[in-house]
Amino acid sequence: MKEQKELLQRFMKLFNQPTLQEISNQTGIQITRVFRIMNFAPMKFSEYLIFKNLIDLKICPDNSLAMALDQSLNELSIDTIDDIKQQIERKLQLKKLLTKDDSKEAVYA
Repeated sequence: MKEQKELLQRFMKLFNQPTLQEISNQTGIQITRVFRIMNFAPMKFSEYLIFKNLIDLKICPDNSLAMALDQSLNELSIDTIDDIKQQIERKLQLKKLLTKDDSKEAVYA
């Protein structure tokens, strides 16, 4: 459920707080189902993937991050890859320390 909440918060932020109708149009999910999802009804895996794919396309429309990652894995030394991995892990740990997850309010509120 935590992953769903984070995904929805990210979606709402990236797409400038769209209305339920706009979300329904973008995702192809019925508006009543969107309402339930935004109020934390458990998502189906297919719905999760729809939101995740829209977020990924918004962040990196040309898939350049995935391509750079693949190229890095093939061309950089193991030590360099390990350094990059450690930097990413530190950034993620810092984010966890700076954010609190004790809010129970709906994403759409």
